[in-house]
Amino acid sequence: MSDMQLPVLCEVNPCRGSRRRFSPAFTIVELLVVISLILILLAIGIPAVNEARETARLAQCVNNLKELGTATLSYESRKNHFPGWMNPNGSNPALSWLSQILGELGRGPLYDQVVGGPPPNVRLDVMLCPSDAQPTPNTADATYVCNVGSNAAQGQNRDEGVFLDRHAMPSRKIQLSYITRLDGAATTVLASENIAATTWHAFGFIDWGTPPESKHDDGANVLFADGHVRFLTNETMAPANTNSDGTIVWQMLCAPNDSAAMLSGELTEELLNK
Repeated sequence: MSDMQLPVLCEVNPCRGSRRRFSPAFTIVELLVVISLILILLAIGIPAVNEARETARLAQCVNNLKELGTATLSYESRKNHFPGWMNPNGSNPALSWLSQILGELGRGPLYDQVVGGPPPNVRLDVMLCPSDAQPTPNTADATYVCNVGSNAAQGQNRDEGVFLDRHAMPSRKIQLSYITRLDGAATTVLASENIAATTWHAFGFIDWGTPPESKHDDGANVLFADGHVRFLTNETMAPANTNSDGTIVWQMLCAPNDSAAMLSGELTEELLNK
């Protein structure tokens, strides 16, 4: 039998055999690309998130004003007149508009506390726009103010404004029916937000010469005497926005009786949508 030649088995030295080459997880270029993409996404996402949050705050501000409007109209229905921007309180200091409607807001015990002595520093979220909110809970901060007419010193004239100085003249009153049969409740300002407001037991107001300001973009939420809320732009409320007769639109919105307040012209939807 011839010798069979067997294949030679080579011993592979694992230390000298084929080696795998491992590359880094990211190259510097790839890392820079990833970082750039993250920054782009943040640049796109953060403004969108902030805008969504502001939209939510704006909507909550509208709801707050609607609730205050419902309470004010409920007070008017019960008393047959609107509260004043200052209200009599016996020998105690006068009460503000917001203090006067605490009962209608379900805060009867707090109203009794305000009437009987110094007003407490209690935060009421319904009286504070979320965009204007302060982090301290034990404060009486407020955002919303009432319409006193041509100005606070002349706040006795019901043809020019809704909230009168009833502390000085308790007999002077204005009813919703009076507004409805004149210019109409839907076009007469009841209240609005205003960053100049201080506390809910202070006498905050807006008048013909001081349209509201807010922390929202380019305007403020305004409550009307029929209970609806509308966002009015700064341009709409500006003194330069006048009707064909030259009357300032904001003055016409504040006055329940334009003709008696010596304001002429027509208040059109176009003027309100600037």
